[in-house]
Amino acid sequence: MVGTRRTLDGTRRSRVDSIVVEWLRECVEKHDCQGSTATLPSRVLDVSQSSEGGISLYVTDQEIEPYAALSHCWGGEVPMKTTTLNYEAQQNHIAVDDLPPNFKDAIEVTRRLGLRYLWIDALCIIQDDLSDWEVESREMSSIYGDAHLVIGADGAKGAEEGFLRDSPGYNSMHAGGKSALVAVVDDEQADVYVFECPEHYDTCSLLDKAILSEQYQDVVENPLSQRAWAFQEQLLAPRMVHFTKEEMVWECRSRYRCECTQFDDSRQRTSKDDWISGDTAKMGVQWYSFVNEVCVRQLTFKTDILPCLSGIAAQMEASMMGRYLAGLWEEDLLLGLTWSYKELQTRISPQQAPSWSWASLEGRGSPYWLLRQEWESIALKVPHAQILDAQCIPKGQNAYGAVSQGYIKMIAPFVRVEVMENHNAANEVNPSHWILKRLALERAVEVSEAGLQLPANADSHLSLDGHDFFYAVLIAEIACIKEEYIGPTEESEDSESDDSEYEPADDEQERKLWEGPSETFGLIIRERLAEESNRFERVGSFSEFARWNGESPFGNHKKQEVLNFFGAAQERTIMLL
Repeated sequence: MVGTRRTLDGTRRSRVDSIVVEWLRECVEKHDCQGSTATLPSRVLDVSQSSEGGISLYVTDQEIEPYAALSHCWGGEVPMKTTTLNYEAQQNHIAVDDLPPNFKDAIEVTRRLGLRYLWIDALCIIQDDLSDWEVESREMSSIYGDAHLVIGADGAKGAEEGFLRDSPGYNSMHAGGKSALVAVVDDEQADVYVFECPEHYDTCSLLDKAILSEQYQDVVENPLSQRAWAFQEQLLAPRMVHFTKEEMVWECRSRYRCECTQFDDSRQRTSKDDWISGDTAKMGVQWYSFVNEVCVRQLTFKTDILPCLSGIAAQMEASMMGRYLAGLWEEDLLLGLTWSYKELQTRISPQQAPSWSWASLEGRGSPYWLLRQEWESIALKVPHAQILDAQCIPKGQNAYGAVSQGYIKMIAPFVRVEVMENHNAANEVNPSHWILKRLALERAVEVSEAGLQLPANADSHLSLDGHDFFYAVLIAEIACIKEEYIGPTEESEDSESDDSEYEPADDEQERKLWEGPSETFGLIIRERLAEESNRFERVGSFSEFARWNGESPFGNHKKQEVLNFFGAAQERTIMLL
């Protein structure tokens, strides 16, 4: 392989001046990513060197000024943060020497880039004031979305590590090491080396962390990319510089750069225009991919699952998605209900979302599992239920955060079922897998005994002691969709004589939608309180394909068999809580 590569001389600290400053200058002057100024958050750190050896917490007056924001891993308890006790004192003076290395490094980068203001969550949010945290967390969309630059401490697993230090990972990026100088080009001021070409992974990819980590076991994951909160910080940032274990990486809405230049412009960044598109179906699927990504990442407090997406949700609600309903969307609600974890989960306590929301569970895994790498989209093919009304009441001051209560009122095919435990060949019970059975006497369609049963997945551990009445509700048939490029259109073919070198513009490309496997999906519900009739909670789901780690006692059901299970079922209006 022959190509250009930057020689990484000096220390990382010195290369901030020579590389990051140039990246930022190029973006501000040549790209259409964001203006140079924006409204300051309610509080920022004034890192100007007017006060000797210190900085201060500045309570703003909505001034229009550029600022940087830090995206980082706390790594446990942060040794310096703002509380109700030191809030007044922090506004006068904060000793930089008392700050952890990550904060010191962020201050140094901010100063080197010529910026005066810096936002760090631990210092700009009053940490022991729940009301202040709720107010500030709902502003994450503008805090990271309006920042002149987001500084990512990707390679540091905690505040005490720092991110400006050089690391062994740099050795493979230097022209030294396992390399030999073979030529010097004087008039170009360039050297030619031969060296072993190292694997160069996209360590700052925004999506598909779980897929990438499975494919590339030898990739050294950067701690920040494994954190749920960091996802929206990176997605919302108009421009961000990542200080990874390997090198510094730049991404903005126009360009992608890495320090050694091997990855320059080789990756298409997820643009805000892609997920604020005005197309409800497209935006819904994009949202489900965001949910999948956050659910496979680490979260210290499970109750933060909705707040850590609140900045993105705030951006999307202003579009055509309708009301935001505990992690789902009003205009795409039927499809949004078709989530299912492959493994048994635990209900979050205290409750953060209604039972019909994926956010009600401590999910580690992808709830929208059909959005796999080979399928680009899912679509609502045949609706069997109809949404009549839906409401959610926020638990605090963040309208996109935790929910105190909520309901969905729907009309759908509804049958009473017996829920039985599933035993494997060794007669062991798997609490994740259930068998639904409908009594033959209730059915108008005569089918075999096997046809009276459907495989189902439990959401969480639930005792099947026979005292609960369970019901199955048919929701919808959904389909997997893949879009493939099948060549230029006739018009574009005529416009160039050499087709082998012609790359048609996007609007000239002919594409074909391929429909993959479809799935008929439904919910398992039970009455929530005996004294409140027609009030139900979700406890599991079923489909024509049993997702039991490749095992099914029945084989794959066909769509007609699932529909037969609901033979003579009456449609009923229910309240799902």
